[in-house]
Amino acid sequence: MINNPALLSPGSAGFNNKIQMISSKKNVLFLILSILLMNVQGNDSLKVKSFNSFQTNALLNRWSESENVTGMIYNRLDNIADFNYLFKSGTGDFHRIMEASDYGSHSLATSSFRKIKKYSLFGGFNYNNGHEEGARWNGTYDPYRGNPYIIGDSVSSSVYRRESYNLTGGIATTLNSRISVGCKVDYLVGVGAKQKDPRPENNVIQLLLNPGMIYHKERYNLGVDIGFLHRKEEIDYEQKITDNADISYFAFKGFGFYNKDIGMNYYRLQKQNKLFGGIQYETKKSKVPTLSELKFQIGKEEIEDGSSVVIKENSGDWEILDVNLKHVILFEKELTLRKIVFYADYFNGDGIEYTQQKVYKGSIADYVTIGTNLKFNRKTINGYLQYDYQKFKAEKISNWLFHARISAINNVETYYYVPEVLSSDYTNLVGNAAIEKNFYSKKIHFTPALSATYCYNLSKNLNLSNVTEITKKQYRETYTRDFNYYSDDQVKLDAQVTLGFISKKTKIINQFFINLNYSYLKSISAETSFSLAAGKIGFVF
Repeated sequence: MINNPALLSPGSAGFNNKIQMISSKKNVLFLILSILLMNVQGNDSLKVKSFNSFQTNALLNRWSESENVTGMIYNRLDNIADFNYLFKSGTGDFHRIMEASDYGSHSLATSSFRKIKKYSLFGGFNYNNGHEEGARWNGTYDPYRGNPYIIGDSVSSSVYRRESYNLTGGIATTLNSRISVGCKVDYLVGVGAKQKDPRPENNVIQLLLNPGMIYHKERYNLGVDIGFLHRKEEIDYEQKITDNADISYFAFKGFGFYNKDIGMNYYRLQKQNKLFGGIQYETKKSKVPTLSELKFQIGKEEIEDGSSVVIKENSGDWEILDVNLKHVILFEKELTLRKIVFYADYFNGDGIEYTQQKVYKGSIADYVTIGTNLKFNRKTINGYLQYDYQKFKAEKISNWLFHARISAINNVETYYYVPEVLSSDYTNLVGNAAIEKNFYSKKIHFTPALSATYCYNLSKNLNLSNVTEITKKQYRETYTRDFNYYSDDQVKLDAQVTLGFISKKTKIINQFFINLNYSYLKSISAETSFSLAAGKIGFVF
């Protein structure tokens, strides 16, 4: 929790009031979650509930690989919950240009699965407070959501602080022998601000609603879900210290192209609506049970600059289409579990830009749209093949786990700067392997884990213009640095240890745990790296 919200943006009373308003909702959210987390202990809780119970629960339930929340009815562990505090600290020079070279965050989180009679419930709450330093050319809350239309400035060495609350919940039940239904709700509120002029103040609200159902037959289960997401972000650039009144803001459009506006303040509103859904098919009675899911999502994010007079010529609309297929095979035999997952995805994003004319209605200026054009396009094809093998020490008690995944991605981007066409593409092959071993004694549960990932670039091409008339409003670094980040050969190593303490004197808490994690990411060609250290303490109900 931020003790002094004014530190986020000195002198901004409106921003402080918004943080206080969000903070006042916290007690209500905790009250809702406390209801979900009540009485979750079971008769054999010390035998089955530990810090890896959520992981085991996901591996045992094929439907956890789908987005249909109704699949909770197939959970093997009905009543589990945890609460934890997490600290992260990262530093290094191998990162995307709009990301920080030095950052830290604190978070409090709780989540649970419960079963009350015929109802399966899930609840989760997360509070996060973080700071970032070294990020440039960015004034949005999350610049890497995929939208190429980013507002930013050239000021460096400034700290950006952010705070967010995320509440999620789901419920599923079986109505009769044929029909089960469920619904998931997710609500996110975030605020952020930079500490140096020109400073953006960001306010984000996101709401997701995702109902679903499963139709049961003797030989198969057929599921369907549909969802809607609405996201709104307000970006208000302000100058608090007026020593320099000549402030430059940059509205980027992709490939480093920008429109620049000079003034004291700048206001931008981003509104996103997304419709998504899926169909799931599970073979119910077969020697090799499987689950297949076909998912889609379509969405549009619109950007408006200005509050009283709306301008769209410095930005664009971002329209997306995404379709993916997932196939899950689960083999169970005595105390072993094998899971194979195949995934393939196709994504298309179009940036639609506006041509506007300034007109006057009396003394009032207005902007009239006289044309729209497709200027930016991104196509991404990716997929992976995943294998998980888990050995149990006893029923639902993990002994060791092996995970392997091989994936490929091809990304193509095009900017139509008529008469020239700028383009980039890269193809990567990524391999990952991880192993986890559990050791048990009377009161101690100790788990070390190792993971290694290697990204190998198969091909890459970057075609930019050398025409002065075109490049005069282009910061190449903002694009080329990210392109090199994505297309460099790189290796990532992760190591973590978790220590759990079991106390028979505590009737509600099954296990206290401490987790330490260290991650190291290194570029092979550029000889740059980024390291991340994290620590978590918590307990399991």
